[in-house]
Amino acid sequence: MPMLQTLNIHTTSSPTFPTSLSIVSKGNPVPNTILEVTQLTRQYQVGGRHLTVLHDASFTINEGESVAIIGPSGSGKSTLLGLCAGLDQPTSGNVRLVNQDIARMNEDERAVLRRDKLGFVFQAFQLLPTLTALENVMVPMEMRGKQNTHKLAERATELLNQVGLGERLDHYPVQLSGGEQQRVAIARAFMNDPALLFADEPTGNLDTATGKTIVSLLFDLNEHHGTTLVLVTHDDELASKATRIIRLQAGKIITETNASSSSY
Repeated sequence: MPMLQTLNIHTTSSPTFPTSLSIVSKGNPVPNTILEVTQLTRQYQVGGRHLTVLHDASFTINEGESVAIIGPSGSGKSTLLGLCAGLDQPTSGNVRLVNQDIARMNEDERAVLRRDKLGFVFQAFQLLPTLTALENVMVPMEMRGKQNTHKLAERATELLNQVGLGERLDHYPVQLSGGEQQRVAIARAFMNDPALLFADEPTGNLDTATGKTIVSLLFDLNEHHGTTLVLVTHDDELASKATRIIRLQAGKIITETNASSSSY
């Protein structure tokens, strides 16, 4: 089940989020934790009984990592991603995201955090059909209330060039192929220089060849921009490109390994 698709985005003034500080011990830098999940559980009430879709999940992700959350359909991976991004609330447990305890934030504050610190790539692209490729990419920064449209357009054009769509700026989503639409979505995700990018089955609606191109593009851009990446997928080959793999089964984390040491 894809991650919740609706992002509540506000243009009100932003709270101040603490900047990350490197902790140094005897000359050895300690990586900053950007996402900390502690004993996270999500239950739903179904027909008079509790259905547990995620049970007691705990892990941390450091700045600059690329982490794949992998598992079969129904394993709870998209639910976990939605909870990590503050799009849903857990039944129990805690999430600290970009140094913020999101349980202590109201929905407006969580929306501002997502707007200013996160990027999203969805399986279904989620482009606005009445906007061109260029205008779709500009949306995240316009939601911040930025007024210099010329500079925004320059930034969006640069990103579209990076994803190979420099000559498709004025095309509407209906005029683009599925792969091209996902390229626009990836460019949009990087528009606000996110600290953390969530990608939910980014190749799920694409053919194999196009999917591989999109995956390479996503990881190349992620490395270029220095963004932390959290990726949900059921594809072992895609997951192997991440630096770490968290494997879910029946709502529980069953393994957590470095990608290079994983075997399938």
